[in-house]
Amino acid sequence: MSWVLRTLLILSISILSVIGSARAQDEEREGGIVGTGIKPAGLLGVITGLGSILINGQRVVFDDTLQVQSPLGARTAKSLVPGETVVVEANPFGEGLNTWRALRIQHYVPLVGPLQRNSAGVPTVLGSQIIITDQTETVGFSDLPADGNWVAINGLWRSDSVVASRMEIIDPIKEASITGSFSFDPKTGVQSIGGTVLLGARLENAVDGDLLLVSGRVLDGGIEPSLVRKGLFRN
Repeated sequence: MSWVLRTLLILSISILSVIGSARAQDEEREGGIVGTGIKPAGLLGVITGLGSILINGQRVVFDDTLQVQSPLGARTAKSLVPGETVVVEANPFGEGLNTWRALRIQHYVPLVGPLQRNSAGVPTVLGSQIIITDQTETVGFSDLPADGNWVAINGLWRSDSVVASRMEIIDPIKEASITGSFSFDPKTGVQSIGGTVLLGARLENAVDGDLLLVSGRVLDGGIEPSLVRKGLFRN
């Protein structure tokens, strides 16, 4: 079988649990990811050194000048740091089974917006709860920031919450954003991603399970979309 097939690898840098394994050489090399709300599937993994990411024995290499797409602005692959979450499109590389070369990298940021606390004191962004663990990297603060501070949340979805791998204070930007799987309840008319309600007009071209990046104006408990992009990468 030809090894020119592309595979989407969904990586979480600095998350220590790794799911998935390499298949036999005469099969396509793919991986599996659990609990992220992202389709299609991929591999979880950790960064192990400059210029490469190791994912359950699968090494992903990239050029230092490779540009990374990000809702926070353009950057290069070599600027990626532990705790950030990314999606990589890669081709098999070299003779062995264990190395890939990245074709495109997307900085996957589930939530960008002002921090709030719900009635139980749990931190939220755009109405979605943030799960902070001992392994969550925090940047720009020691104690939990005050409500209203803008934050970028790297991590993976767990049901309607994001398990944060990296949480960084940022300067307020024009619009908030959320990335995850779309859901629509025909009984109530509520459309959402995670615990965030997408307010305003119905997204007619979106169906349950579509991976969307939505940016827009912050409203109480949600976001009013001004831009909706389907899929993991810009065309």
